[in-house]
Amino acid sequence: MKCVVVRMVGALLLCSAANGAAEQSVRDFEALRDHVLVRAVSPENIKGTFAPVASESGTGVGSWVFDPPHRGLEYHPAGGRDKRGFFEVHGSRFHLGGREGASPEPALESLRVSEFDFGGHRYLCLESGGTGLYRSGTWQQVLFVNLFDVSNPKRVIHYPLYGRFIGCRSFGDPGDGSLVFLKIETASDAPASFRVVFLRLGRQGFRVAADRLGVPYGIRLHVASDGSLDILSSHLPRPPSIGR
Repeated sequence: MKCVVVRMVGALLLCSAANGAAEQSVRDFEALRDHVLVRAVSPENIKGTFAPVASESGTGVGSWVFDPPHRGLEYHPAGGRDKRGFFEVHGSRFHLGGREGASPEPALESLRVSEFDFGGHRYLCLESGGTGLYRSGTWQQVLFVNLFDVSNPKRVIHYPLYGRFIGCRSFGDPGDGSLVFLKIETASDAPASFRVVFLRLGRQGFRVAADRLGVPYGIRLHVASDGSLDILSSHLPRPPSIGR
């Protein structure tokens, strides 16, 4: 190993394992999150369910309304003039699909609603599996996240994201005060392997975070026989190397 993983105040060093050996192991993906983030968010669960509301014609479900009411949260499935389903939050509509990272129709029976504070902003986070083809194969590991900045109810901002395993608990501070989403993906070049991509929130939404030379931050993992995660290599932010 060319360097050693060292936890400092608000930082982790860049490391790479030698000869394919693990530089460090962690118990699971939540332990990995806590390992690489200076502060992980702790979403507050919002209790409730989506109740069906009949369409105006009475021939089917027109919408699903969160009960008890919370921030005017509703989901309207695709149909009629709406070719795509959309969430409604504080009276504003946010359509699904059409943008990279946007989710398919959500599985409302498993959709979890939570909120958290970060950097002076309040966020509403919706997390669920997909439907149709998105419920088969390895897609069953994927959680589709619809994050809304609800700090100003008159100007809600929507960020569609997705990743494997930990959903709304994937957010946190890497050490520079910015909000990042740890996107866990399957590594296609090796079995039982994953990579973690750091997506940082900026003026253009969530984008891949990189160092000053343009090298993206990330982690390569292998799932060991006991289910733990071996960190094969990592390029992690050291404050203040990620610019805002």
